[in-house]
Parts: sequence; structure tokens; C-alpha cells
Amino acid sequence: MAIELVTFPQMKAFLVAHYKGDRLYGRTPARGWPQDYADLVVSSHMVDLNDRGYGFISMHESANGKAMRYTVEDVINQKLETNKLDRLLLKHG
Repeated sequence: MAIELVTFPQMKAFLVAHYKGDRLYGRTPARGWPQDYADLVVSSHMVDLNDRGYGFISMHESANGKAMRYTVEDVINQKLETNKLDRLLLKHG
């Protein structure tokens, strides 16, 4: 079993900051997606990151439209304005 390098809340905060909102939270059961789609995406990124030490967000999912590679350090050192992070996590659970 791999050692957990980042936590679910850390990974979620990072993805909320860097993922297009409609690609992460716009995929709802009303649109044919599983209820826990966003959590599945976060979990998938977390497994990849903890196993390899890095992960990718494609240009299609990236908030700025550019593909990005990120590391454990990027996720851990994610600096978000506290109020912004609180609002995002309250909005998206």
C-alpha cells in the first residue's frame, strides 16, 4: 500500500483551483453522471499523485485551458486566499 502524500481535502482544494468548474462539478446525475463524480475525479488524481509523485490536468479540464503537470509539492503548497477556498468548498462540498 502506498503512503498517502496528500490528503483528500488538499487534493480537492487544488483541483477546485485548477479544474474547470463545469468539468468537475457540472457533471451531475441530472446530466447522466454519477452523484459522486467530483469525488471520484479527486480520488483518481489523489491515487495517481500518491503513487507517482506527480499528476496531470488536461487542457480540456484545466481552468486556464492549458495542460498542466503538478507535483505533491504543488498540491501541498497550494496557496489560496482563505475566504476563496472556504467559499469554493462550501459551494462544492
